[in-house]
Amino acid sequence: LAANLLRDDGVIFISIDEREVDNLKKLCNEVLGEENFIGSFIWRKKDGGGQAKEYFAIEHEYIVVYRKSEQLKWIDKTEERNISQYNKKDERGNFKITKLAKWGNTARREDRPSMYFPLTAPDGTAAFPVAPDGNDGRWRVGKDRMEELKSSNLIYWEKKGDKWVPYEKEYFDNQVRIIKKRSILYDVANTGDGSNVLTDTFGRKDVFENPKPVELLREFIESSTQDDDIILDFFSGSATTAHSVMQLNAEDGGKRQFIMVQLPELTDEKSEAFKAGYRNICEIGKERIRRAGAKIKEQNADVDVGFKVLKLDTSNLVKWDDTPLESTQTSDLFNRMDGMIESIKKGRSELDVVYEVMLKLGIPATYQVFENNLNGRKVYSIGDDGLILICLDGSNGGITPEDITAMCEFSPAKIVAAEEAFKDDVALSNAFYISKDSGVEIMLL
Repeated sequence: LAANLLRDDGVIFISIDEREVDNLKKLCNEVLGEENFIGSFIWRKKDGGGQAKEYFAIEHEYIVVYRKSEQLKWIDKTEERNISQYNKKDERGNFKITKLAKWGNTARREDRPSMYFPLTAPDGTAAFPVAPDGNDGRWRVGKDRMEELKSSNLIYWEKKGDKWVPYEKEYFDNQVRIIKKRSILYDVANTGDGSNVLTDTFGRKDVFENPKPVELLREFIESSTQDDDIILDFFSGSATTAHSVMQLNAEDGGKRQFIMVQLPELTDEKSEAFKAGYRNICEIGKERIRRAGAKIKEQNADVDVGFKVLKLDTSNLVKWDDTPLESTQTSDLFNRMDGMIESIKKGRSELDVVYEVMLKLGIPATYQVFENNLNGRKVYSIGDDGLILICLDGSNGGITPEDITAMCEFSPAKIVAAEEAFKDDVALSNAFYISKDSGVEIMLL
């Protein structure tokens, strides 16, 4: 389902521990395609403690990354270059130099024997890499890359004592330097940081166990989204993703939207969440979005932190029961027909019906819903331009032709009305004629 929902330029990040990572990759290879596997991040989710394991403490988990297609546009971080570091100059411009001999760990010849080979120095002698300890070393690049540097005149030589030392040239040809993400997320944030943010948000500890940190989700969101992209988290938990989206929007002026999906899993009666009045996980997530949004709004008044909550349920409309009757009693048929007099189920609100109509007509749930009074009757207007008008109000005798005329004056694309809300069959018939003459389609529930 997630693969079907992804846009062609979309990407999915899946957090998983080592017990199921192999199975997950097999599943994703089948659903998304092996060629769309980007790689895996290794996230250090905790430090210290962890003595429960028999052999060694597990501090990490994986974030497996798949794209939908080659259309994915990955967004790298950038930083301004400092031209003062480019303190050398030739006919091509300013440049800085970096030693071609490897330094630090694995800098010895035996570490990479294939990367120990001679270079011809300016005086024709052979120059070999030297490790920091003075022994035979290795180059930072292999033979093929070294040939590219030579042919592009990107090797700079300095005479030190009686030896020539080669460097790689890097020109100041762009003021912006691209900073690639690293697959090992060691210092991003851990679950302890996530808990601290949640404690600060709710003003109490342990409302939710092991929440993901905002910084971790931010790493992925800012690398793969921009403008008004939509981020879907279908295991929302404490709604860290929503928190991250709002925070990032406030910082970079983005208009990203989020959809959080969470089953109403009950909280344990002994938990801090239950004691605080949160009976299921959804209630925790909703309250976090409210509180985090309010705090972000205080710091940035222009950011949009509004959200709507929709609950998955059966249709609000009564469906005709076509189950064969077991008896031939006419009264049984009449009873069934009596139950169809009202098309809207008992106990459902008008807004329940409004949003169902929106979804069935393909109108995004993010559209604003306005409650208006037209000719003394309650009417819901969808969108700023009143694209759809919905009337379920059968009070004071029911919908009249005059009511329909008032609605048509707004020039909506469609009027949706509850059939049971009309005054009588005559008013219903006239409604069709009035709407037709006005060029407005009418649809009955």
